[in-house]
Amino acid sequence: MTNFHRLPSVEQDLLPTMKLFMEVGMPDSVERMIEVSGERIRTSEIPEAVRVLDEAESWLASARQHEMVHGKGSLLNKEHPTYVRVFVTKEAGRPVPEQFRYPIRPHGAGGPTNWNVSSCSVS
Repeated sequence: MTNFHRLPSVEQDLLPTMKLFMEVGMPDSVERMIEVSGERIRTSEIPEAVRVLDEAESWLASARQHEMVHGKGSLLNKEHPTYVRVFVTKEAGRPVPEQFRYPIRPHGAGGPTNWNVSSCSVS
């Protein structure tokens, strides 16, 4: 059986998502992306993609060292706008807006411009 599911685009999906995970402070997610897509990114022959992958691998090593000292999850920025929009909304039991399902896009890219933190608060 053939799977016709579209592979994520390296430049449009994988790189912005990997950068965002680093920005938010999510080493487990960065590690998983490297495991799943690292080879594909490296062999894409896109110089920017290879640079971001190298940066992510270096960031991950530093993040793991930081977590050894300060504890797992210590890098997570719970005030990051994307974290608030996606995870706080999900934790509140509300559906995650379509534009934030996959790939998670950097703040300001592809999402509504009228979001505010109060619309994501737990009531």
